[in-house]
Amino acid sequence: MPFSNKLLADEEEMSMKFRRTTSATQNATATQARLQLKEAFKEIDKDSSGAIDQTEFQDVLKYLQIQLQDPLNDADTVFDYMDHNGNGLITCDEFLNTFDDLIHKREAVGHMDVDDVIKDTLCGILSRAREERGHVIQAFMIAGQNIEHNDEGFGKGYWGCKWKFILFDKIYAKPVVDGKILVPEGEA
Repeated sequence: MPFSNKLLADEEEMSMKFRRTTSATQNATATQARLQLKEAFKEIDKDSSGAIDQTEFQDVLKYLQIQLQDPLNDADTVFDYMDHNGNGLITCDEFLNTFDDLIHKREAVGHMDVDDVIKDTLCGILSRAREERGHVIQAFMIAGQNIEHNDEGFGKGYWGCKWKFILFDKIYAKPVVDGKILVPEGEA
């Protein structure tokens, strides 16, 4: 079997197992939801290392069809949020703790589908991150206008009006790792 077909078969198998695990009940209690999330964690952790790495996590984002406006930054943002200790891996406890708030809110309402809890939590993380990113961009733009208005800084002769965009590219749009600009797939 060619490698690409094997990869697709593996993704389909994980998808089916993950769907069965997370959708076992449509109206779970908090305890049932946590048990289902533990099972989902085991399915996501394909190499049985006891932690989810970036690759395993990205497979889940694809499966759940989470809309990533900026695939590189959005996936990293959600992963980093869930990786509480910052070691580059999501442990089972970190995974479960990420969903606790929404589990308790949904239990109080009386309806909880674990698939929805996972998807809604991840989308909420992304939404807050995008809002924060928007505030940062807006702050840069205001700072640039203030510098230009007050004739402070190096002046237009040195930076021109491009400094804001250069800074934005270095921080968000085109991060550099090991001397190479990271470009999301499909944009190269």
